[in-house]
Amino acid sequence: MKEIYDIIFKLKNFCHCNEDKISKNCKISQAEMRSIKALEKNKAISCTDFSRKVRLSPSRSSRIIENLVKKGLLIRETSC
Repeated sequence: MKEIYDIIFKLKNFCHCNEDKISKNCKISQAEMRSIKALEKNKAISCTDFSRKVRLSPSRSSRIIENLVKKGLLIRETSC
């Protein structure tokens, strides 16, 4: 059982290190990076649905969305 825990720990550490590298190279936070991964290309999503999907509060989700829009990584459209 210890071997399994060691493998899991090493894998989690490897993933965390790679997320750090990607985050720094792309100049985005890890929360922004995870949010981008949660979105589907060319598919609209409401702010409320986005908050639920990424499991963040609506205010935190809104700030992440605004930062991604400012960085040109996301397009925000209003529904009529």
